[in-house]
Amino acid sequence: MVAHAVTTLDPRRTGAGPQGGYVLLTVLLLSILMVSGTVGYARYALQAEQHDVAALGNHSAREAALSGLAYARQALASGTLASSTTVQVGGAAVDILLTDAGNDRHLLTIESLDEGLGARIVAEAAVIPSASGDMPRIDPVAAAAILADSATQKEEGTKEDKTFEGHLVVKKGKTLNLINVVVKGSIFSETALLAAIDGLPYDDIEYTGDETALVIEGGLRVDGVGAMAGVSIFMPEGSVSADDETQIELNGAVVSNTLLLDGHGVIAGPLLTQNTPTVNSLIDRPGEGRAPRPWPTALTHASYEIDWIAFPDQDVTAAEKAALAGFLFPAKLGAAVVAQSVSPPNP
Repeated sequence: MVAHAVTTLDPRRTGAGPQGGYVLLTVLLLSILMVSGTVGYARYALQAEQHDVAALGNHSAREAALSGLAYARQALASGTLASSTTVQVGGAAVDILLTDAGNDRHLLTIESLDEGLGARIVAEAAVIPSASGDMPRIDPVAAAAILADSATQKEEGTKEDKTFEGHLVVKKGKTLNLINVVVKGSIFSETALLAAIDGLPYDDIEYTGDETALVIEGGLRVDGVGAMAGVSIFMPEGSVSADDETQIELNGAVVSNTLLLDGHGVIAGPLLTQNTPTVNSLIDRPGEGRAPRPWPTALTHASYEIDWIAFPDQDVTAAEKAALAGFLFPAKLGAAVVAQSVSPPNP
């Protein structure tokens, strides 16, 4: 018999045994790390996408609200802003609410909503009459009553050292020169009163002609009392002027096309002119610059402007906090929301 040598293999030199187990364990650990990294990055990507879309929607809503504020200013100037208005800015609906806050102040609330994401601007503003649109008007009934009043006098030419017990009307297209005069009512242009009665613009062809003008010399006091209380001079299509030696006392609002007052004295009321007024610094205007001047209720204004605007801090109500906590993103973001809501498997 031939004896053959038997070769015994050392398990440490083969792939079997403990060394093979270490390799397998290493591969499994690396696989788990790769899966965890992939799932983590996917979750981050979904969150980033959702955040970016939400941020874009929020930015769009905020820009729409700012555009709504600009629209409100323009609408006030043109006299077309109602107390409650909804306009479309881009793809967003913007609600504009104008409310009287008292003391010649108004609140502007502007809200926009775009795909479930919204923005709100609350502003406190002083809204004052403007001459950017049509000039103020008098109620037709009141205008007719002024012309029919027996105490009302229609004048032209020169009137000196005289006291008028009622209203004074400057005839259509004429010039009235007042020297040392007291008017215990108000001064009107006939054009403005006729236009109010007929409901026509001041520059309508029926009333055009030479400019109605009021020229003041020496001294003039206008009390502005009675049914037209708070109105001293109302000549929206005319001119009012006084030289540097004139003393004036006007107790009420002054409305005219042009205003040139070089004298001294006091104007206890607001001014509204189509052209930039020239008023001597020696003429005192009580309260001017400290607060919006109250306008007489006898005048109806067609357009307004914002004198000043402030944005007060807003308190978040409990209902608003609850709405924020329970907010659901719009449907078009549903895929990202659902993907994020599915928790990744634990490694």
